[in-house]
Amino acid sequence: MNHFPANGNDTLRFSNASIHVLLAEDNLLLQRAMSIVLTKKGFTVYVAKNGNQAVEQMKLHPIDIVLMAINMPEMSGVEATLAIRSFNLYTPIIAFTSYDETSMIQDIKKAGMNGFLSKYASPDHIYHVIMQHTESAKKDY
Repeated sequence: MNHFPANGNDTLRFSNASIHVLLAEDNLLLQRAMSIVLTKKGFTVYVAKNGNQAVEQMKLHPIDIVLMAINMPEMSGVEATLAIRSFNLYTPIIAFTSYDETSMIQDIKKAGMNGFLSKYASPDHIYHVIMQHTESAKKDY
């Protein structure tokens, strides 16, 4: 399982059509591919190419979930998460990484991230993780 357990049941009640995803990713090829995948799944997608842009996008748009790369120029994903958590405690932030996630769990939890997702995950798994975390966040409001 590539996410931290959510509170409550995992019933997916909300439509993906109204979910706004912020993809914070500096790799242009992966950024484009993920934007296509997420758009085809019906999500509204915002893109940030570094941590600074991710923080700014969070201030400008109604983001429901963040897929945050860890190593980005200017500001890392962990630093960006800490900055976002200073003004937004509720939006799920998922570490989007190609690294061995088990070695990162403490760091991403400490920064305020809600889970992790492999950059090699299937589109269906990405969809499931997004829906599960946005469902949990909406129940918590």
